[in-house]
Order: sequence, then structure tokens, then C-alpha cells
Amino acid sequence: VTLLLVFAAMRPGQVCASEPEQVVLRASVNTEAVMWVGQRVDLQLEVLARDGWAQIKTARDVEVPGAYLVRLESQGTRLSERISGQEYSGQQYELALFPQQGGRFTVPQIPVDVEVSRWGAQADKSSLRMKTPAVIFDVKVPPGAEGLPGLISTTQLQATEQWDPEPGTFKVGDAIKRTIERTAPDVSGMAFVPLLFPDTDGLGIYPDEPSVEDSYSRGSLTGKRTDSVTYVFEKAGSYQLPEVSIPWWDVRQEKMHRVVLPPRVIEVSAVPASAEAENPEAAPAEKTAPIARSLGFLALIVTAVAGLAWRCRQALRSRWRK
Repeated sequence: VTLLLVFAAMRPGQVCASEPEQVVLRASVNTEAVMWVGQRVDLQLEVLARDGWAQIKTARDVEVPGAYLVRLESQGTRLSERISGQEYSGQQYELALFPQQGGRFTVPQIPVDVEVSRWGAQADKSSLRMKTPAVIFDVKVPPGAEGLPGLISTTQLQATEQWDPEPGTFKVGDAIKRTIERTAPDVSGMAFVPLLFPDTDGLGIYPDEPSVEDSYSRGSLTGKRTDSVTYVFEKAGSYQLPEVSIPWWDVRQEKMHRVVLPPRVIEVSAVPASAEAENPEAAPAEKTAPIARSLGFLALIVTAVAGLAWRCRQALRSRWRK
């Protein structure tokens, strides 16, 4: 089988490998723009067939160390191209990479199953197992972001929070739930790192399972992540529930921003004595007091009867002697 090396249609950052002459399989990223840590990097896969039409039916999962790889759409975009005087057509697919660190990245070869439909008198369908070329690109760390874990690079980041119930005065045993939602364009919800809720003496801290959601329409991606935590007040006192600080890099202005959700001060009072008396488990001394009083009264009666019997016994003995 003759192999075809396709270089004529290459764009910057695109790599091509030897392919059967009837099928061309390419992979590329746009290296003309600066790519930052936490920024969406589009990885495009293209497959074309000569005198026919090609599509990728299945693709194996691959891992890119230091980055998240997300498939944005299940369907590809129709693609036509003229190569060396021949007509080719097929599909273009888009994956998104979210680097979590700076440096050089390598997207390994991705095994794919390609289906080719041929036209004309010899119309038929055939399947090929192929591998995309590996792709290499560089990612920069924004100034001032060195050592920041989970940095998000986007054009706008929003963070909101809700408290249930609203902060106020609580008593021991009460609970409050804090829900924080982060959203950003051109970011997958998977790229948001989990929030950390530090241990605090006197507080029971119970994080919920996070919720991650991606919305993708006509090339526009919006990612959302929701984290919740429930605080249970185990001791009386004054508690400051910590602030949440979320740094992000503005890729348009090339400037560092920080969204800060303020701390909340909660006053927790002890359980009133009346409430303890109503709760048998919380007031064992109150529960046993009536029993103790009854036993004491019974002891007094027994003592009195014994004393009376003793005096009667002495009187009877005196009479018997007479």
C-alpha cells in the first residue's frame, strides 16, 4: 500500500503522520497565540478521504499529564479540502485541553477507528484503525501566579455563595450550609479545583459531593462547579467561618484578579437549662432525682419502724421478767 505524507495543508502547530493515500488524519493546536496555565487549548482532529467521506467512529481515552482533556461535541463538523489536485472530504473534531501547570506538553497519539464511505460506481464502506499524530505545545505561567494551584485563565470569572439559613445567632447542635458556585466562559467545570474547608475546633465540617456542569453551544463553552459544606456547631463560642479567595488570570487584559467571598462570624450559645430538662438524654441528673428522693423517704420509714420495734421489744422483755 502506498503511503501519503501530507504537509501542504499544515497550519502552525499541526503535525501529520504517514497515512494510507486514501485517508488523511491530522492533529493540531494553534501555537500562534500565547497559551496560559488554566486556559482552554483547542485540539483539532481532522480526517479526510479521497473520492469519499471519512469520519471518526470511536476514539480511545488518553491522558495528558498535567492537563484535563475534554471532548466538547459528539458530532464533528463537515470538512472538504483539495490536496495535490484531489478532492478530499471528512470531519473535523474538537477537544479541549486545560493545562494545570506551565511547561511543554505532549498530547500522545490517540487510537481511533475511522469509517470511510466511497462514492461512485464502487460505493462501499470500510473501517480503518489509525492513530493521530502526537502534538507538542508550550504553556506559560502568568506573572505572579507561580505556585498557585488550580489557576483559571479566562475572560471573566464569577463566584457566588448562599447560606442556609442566613448567618445569625445559633445554639449548640445547630447547623448551617454554605454553597459556593463558580462559573467561567471557555472553561470546563472539571478545571475548577475543589475548595478546601479547614478544620476548626468546635465545628463539625461535612462537605457534600460537588456538582460539575458544562454548557456547550456553537463553539461557546461555559463551565460551572458547585461546592457545598455543612457546619455543625458542637461547642458554644464565637466562630469565624473563613473567607474563600479565588484567583484567576484575565487572558484579554493579561492581568491577575481575585474573587473574595467574605468570612462570616457566627455566635453560638449553650443549650438552655430548661431545654436540657426536657431532654432525658441531655439531663440524666434530672431524670434520676425523683428516684433518689423516693429511696430516701423509704429509708426514713424503715428506720422509724425499726426504732419502734426495738422499743416495743424492750417493753415486752421487761414485762416478761416481772
